[in-house]
Amino acid sequence: MQRMLDESRSRAWPADVTTSAFRIVFFITVGVGGIVFWLAPHPPMNDLPQHAAQVATLHDLLLGQSPWDRLLRINLFTPYLLGYVLAAALSFVMPVAAALKVLLTLSFYGFVAAYVALRKHFGGDERLDWLCVPGFFGFAYAYGFFSYLVAAPIGMFLLVTARDYAEQPSARRGTVLLLANIALFFCHGLMWRFEAFMRCRIARSISRRCIRSACCGTRRRGCGSFARSSIRGELARRRGWRRQARCSMRRLSSWARD
Repeated sequence: MQRMLDESRSRAWPADVTTSAFRIVFFITVGVGGIVFWLAPHPPMNDLPQHAAQVATLHDLLLGQSPWDRLLRINLFTPYLLGYVLAAALSFVMPVAAALKVLLTLSFYGFVAAYVALRKHFGGDERLDWLCVPGFFGFAYAYGFFSYLVAAPIGMFLLVTARDYAEQPSARRGTVLLLANIALFFCHGLMWRFEAFMRCRIARSISRRCIRSACCGTRRRGCGSFARSSIRGELARRRGWRRQARCSMRRLSSWARD
């Protein structure tokens, strides 16, 4: 019996070969997934005609050829601006339907890349990467939430950047985090608010972990009272920052609604 088990183990594929084969299949699946948007003249998304109409209207307004120029105006301070601006820029070199398909394809590939980066950042299993392929084609795709699909990869990339900045602050990471925040706000307001909540949770968990480690270190050195007072002051400052962040979010949300 032991001899049969040894022979079966010797005939089994090495673990690295199996992992490489699965990764190759995954990349092929992702590559083929980007072709889904081009199989039909118009993707089966409910609200996509509305988005196409807004892109076409924006295109005509920029050229000064719109028959509705006396009734319409371009609102630059809107949380749905980025997707429409990119689609309108592409509409100068291709039809509006093709421009939307290009952005959806790039959003799908960016969604997968951001998901894999987020999974690696938290040390997750590689097999979880398969969940992001059908995840892109969920209710947001069925209902045609174009701006939401464009914002999804930016939001996940923002989570990775926020955690890196919370753990090791630097000017470069802070600049990238600020630019990604601005891009996400002008891409989708609801996604921006959700990401702001998640970033606060990440910063809070990291600060608690640092405080616990500081308490343990100061107890060993016999400086517990001083450490507790310092920690109380730090927590009070962080509460003030959170209040300011909530007020800023409320103001930006009211401006976006107006």
